[in-house]
Amino acid sequence: MLKLLVELQTELKELKADVRQLRVASVPPVQAVADEEEYQLPDGVVLPCSTLEELKLLDAKLKVDSSLRKHMLTLLMATGGSDLRDVVKRTMKTVFTNAVEVQLNWTGQGTKASFEALALKPIFEKAIRRTRATSGCDLSEIKREIIHYLKGSTDRHGGRNARRNPPPAQAQADN
Repeated sequence: MLKLLVELQTELKELKADVRQLRVASVPPVQAVADEEEYQLPDGVVLPCSTLEELKLLDAKLKVDSSLRKHMLTLLMATGGSDLRDVVKRTMKTVFTNAVEVQLNWTGQGTKASFEALALKPIFEKAIRRTRATSGCDLSEIKREIIHYLKGSTDRHGGRNARRNPPPAQAQADN
């Protein structure tokens, strides 16, 4: 009986891996050449935002320009991905550099800016829900994944190693 359970567990793992591969294969590549105009942002809009000031400027433009909102939605839907975590990662990387991500959290607590208050939030949610791999996700799942992604931003691009291995003290450097 135990042997049967082990075999079933092994088969289940293999099936899960197959399903993951099929999901990745089913997401069509973006036709960059044919639809290039669709993904072009208006003049003055540069992505990814590399500073909070650029993000605030983009946010202000999004609040008043419905055409820009549509362009952003189209662009973010085209980023694709294999599952919710991958889609969130790709969309975040399209809009923000890591330098901006570390200055954001969902609610804006502490010294960080609020992602929830951005005009980008509903665009992100729509784009993620309209992506084939994540069309069945609800808003709470998307929120949870964005929060998880933002929490991990300080560890990306060498942040974790910098915390683990602090530079030697100045006194040691002088000796």
